Amino acid sequence: MGLFDFISAKAREEERKERMKNAGNIAMGTLLGLAAGAVASYLFAPRSGEETREMIAKKSKETYCDMRDGIANATQRAKELGQSALEKAKEFKEEAAQRAEELKEEAEDKAKELKDKAEDKAIDAKKEVEKKANDVKKDVEKEVEKAKK
Repeated sequence: MGLFDFISAKAREEERKERMKNAGNIAMGTLLGLAAGAVASYLFAPRSGEETREMIAKKSKETYCDMRDGIANATQRAKELGQSALEKAKEFKEEAAQRAEELKEEAEDKAKELKDKAEDKAIDAKKEVEKKANDVKKDVEKEVEKAKK
């Protein structure tokens, strides 16, 4: 996974966080709107004051319980998503470390291969130079022998 992929993953993670935040705000607004609507409907209903107060108290408790449950569910979901994101980050870190180790080993293998090739070329060049030197030496010795005669 390259740097571009890492940056893309981080951007997607930030987008997910923003969506979760927006979803929580929408849920809270919906719950508050429902509560306000329920209260308003009871206040304007054609019932006696005592009956209306009892209904408001009952609905308030129900709404409170619903909101508490909704918040608990949202909190649990956020924890689950956070844990999931943490696990994925750990996996990504492990994969990145493993890939880095693989790339390091590949680079070391290539470097050794190039070094071996360079050494082989140097040995071949040395042999060729020695051969040419011997040929020149023989030619010089022949010329010296000819010159002595």
